Amino acid sequence: MGVFKRKSKDGTVGETWYVDYRDPAGKRIIKAVGPSKREAEDCLPLLEAHLYKSIDREGSRYDSGEELRCPCG
Repeated sequence: MGVFKRKSKDGTVGETWYVDYRDPAGKRIIKAVGPSKREAEDCLPLLEAHLYKSIDREGSRYDSGEELRCPCG
């Protein structure tokens, strides 16, 4: 998991912060969070908890076709 800003092809950095993580099926997900780095950093532990809860007690994982939404917005 990580927090970052994207660069365009000409090298300019955008205003939006993104959260990068993997869902329980291993698929890489990148979500735009907003203009605040702090907001993106605060979202990480919420995502981690949300992902942990998506795995049931027997260890089976959710259907990878199901999209997890960022609990922080």
